[in-house]
Formats: sequence, structure tokens, C-alpha cells
Amino acid sequence: YFFTACGLRATDYFEHIFLSYEMHLAKPDVEIFNEALTVAGINAAETIFIDDSEANCIAAEKAGISTLHETSGHRWLYEI
Repeated sequence: YFFTACGLRATDYFEHIFLSYEMHLAKPDVEIFNEALTVAGINAAETIFIDDSEANCIAAEKAGISTLHETSGHRWLYEI
């Protein structure tokens, strides 16, 4: 909704959009992270995944991605 309200599509902002229902995968399945890394050509070692779910962070770590398990609001925004 946010993008269309601004008169643009999400694809105008992002090269790749990974939707669980299109991938037939869902977090915390590690394969969703592996697939996204492969399709986007992203190096897991140069990636950080920020999420409020410990299970999702564990799955991302299994794919070689660094994680930040956010548990108390958006405080991490000020640390970047």
C-alpha cells in the first residue's frame, strides 16, 4: 500500500522482491535465505538480517548471514 500511495510500485525501489508465497518458502526455513542470496547474488558474509524473531535470526545465521535480533523497538536504527 505504501508504494502505490506514493504513485510508485515496490519494484521501482528494489531490484528483487522476495515474497514467501511466490517462493513457496517461509521464514524460518533456512532455504528462503539461501534462495534470496542466490537469486540476488548477495554475499551472505556481507549481509545483516534484522528481525524480531529469534527463529528467523537462527535460520539466517545458518545461511551464513549476520543477524541482529531486535527485541526492544527500533533502537538499532540509531546504532547504524
